[in-house]
Amino acid sequence: MSTCAKIREFKEGTICFRICGIMEPNPMPEPSHAYSSVSLLRTIDPCLENAMKVFDKMPVKDIISWNSIIHGCVANGHSSKAVELFNEMWFSGVDIDLATLVSVLPACAETGALTQGRVLHGYSAKAGFSKEVTLNNSLLDMYFKCCAVETAEQLFNKMIERCIVSWTTMISGYIVNGLHEEAFALFEKMEAEGVEPDLHFITTALHACACSGSLNKGKHILGYLSRNGLESNAFVANALMDMFAKCGDMESARSVFDHTSDKDIISWNTLIGGYSKNSLPNEAFELFGKMLSHMKPNSTSMACMLRASASLSALQKGREMHAYIIRAGFQGCSFVANALVDMYVKCGALLLARKLFDQMFEKDLISWTIMIAGYGMHGHGKRSTRNLQGNEA
Repeated sequence: MSTCAKIREFKEGTICFRICGIMEPNPMPEPSHAYSSVSLLRTIDPCLENAMKVFDKMPVKDIISWNSIIHGCVANGHSSKAVELFNEMWFSGVDIDLATLVSVLPACAETGALTQGRVLHGYSAKAGFSKEVTLNNSLLDMYFKCCAVETAEQLFNKMIERCIVSWTTMISGYIVNGLHEEAFALFEKMEAEGVEPDLHFITTALHACACSGSLNKGKHILGYLSRNGLESNAFVANALMDMFAKCGDMESARSVFDHTSDKDIISWNTLIGGYSKNSLPNEAFELFGKMLSHMKPNSTSMACMLRASASLSALQKGREMHAYIIRAGFQGCSFVANALVDMYVKCGALLLARKLFDQMFEKDLISWTIMIAGYGMHGHGKRSTRNLQGNEA
């Protein structure tokens, strides 16, 4: 049965259930069968309902079965159910162990259950788990996602043992809460303490610089990367280009791009998007032409190029991109369709924008906002809004 769980195969898992007799309607499964079945199904979304049925029928539920079902709920995005099960477990008198806490804390984080998270923190201290780095990392993540930044900082400062996950959780938490200066300060603290950051931590720090427009701090990180021979890594290079582009330094972004040997679709899109956002549409078109000889563009590439057409108010180039989009089969993508409508609006072609808008199978809030704002931009706000509402009705 564990083999079926590892390969995450629903049909083979079901076969195992039938071999064990667990899915037969009549006899109640033996507890050992139920334990293994919960473990089998805990990470397979289509089977989670079956796992719950088996779990509910178990005459005796021990810590393993509770932990398995809670973990399964969290792993499959059912955080509220995981918290509900944990509360049931708590009040049933089952002793909570480290695995229980590590499983349920992410559910508290996702549901914003800060009070319950604090209670679990207190319980973990009384139970002697304060030195467990895995638990502390889960607590850090929970506090940040519940916006309890000060509590997270206090916990981090008290941690006797930290791993790279601890540092990454901190810097990510700062960014999620809009504290970009604190995120960069943490990078400097990490350097000072001689902790070796991994690539995920570095790209997260670069993201903090990009969000805050901190070009000098981004260059400081580039210096660290250069000293350690990491700047040519494609994953890092993409983050560097994004940081430079968002800070308006397209010359440095292009330099990173040119020195990256292993370019992927993200590399091309990042630089093209940077040119478009920094009002350099001609450079975007030049790079797009080179891209076509290296790899096939995707929907993000299309959206970036349509933005470049819009910033040029170049209707003819926009039409050419529209024709390419149809040939390449991107016209059904709502993301691209919205970018097309926006391009036509900004090029002053309201009739074409409206025609495309009316042909869209799925209109989202962005679609409506673009069209209404476009009419307003060209002095037809009130009349066209009524017209849009009337047609949709």
